[in-house]
Amino acid sequence: WRVHGAMSEREESVWQKRELRLCVVSWNANAKIPVVSEVVELLTQASQHQAWDGGPEMMVVGLQEAVELGAASVLADTGHAWLGALRDAAGGLDDKEEEGA
Repeated sequence: WRVHGAMSEREESVWQKRELRLCVVSWNANAKIPVVSEVVELLTQASQHQAWDGGPEMMVVGLQEAVELGAASVLADTGHAWLGALRDAAGGLDDKEEEGA
């Protein structure tokens, strides 16, 4: 508790508080392999749905059922396909922004 108290006393000198534009998306993947264009569309719609100038500063994506819970698919680690699709989609969002500019 002493450490917490000491940190609390110095909180203002350590960091600045500010608002963060955050977009949180939840998607039930239904154990299917991702299609990058669908992921780009989801993230684009979610970010444009917000009434912020310039869109969100950070996006959080929660996936449910990203892998089929069969023995073979768990061993194959198909979750990496979603990670790759999200990375590709993030690049696709940059491309869409450039097209709209």
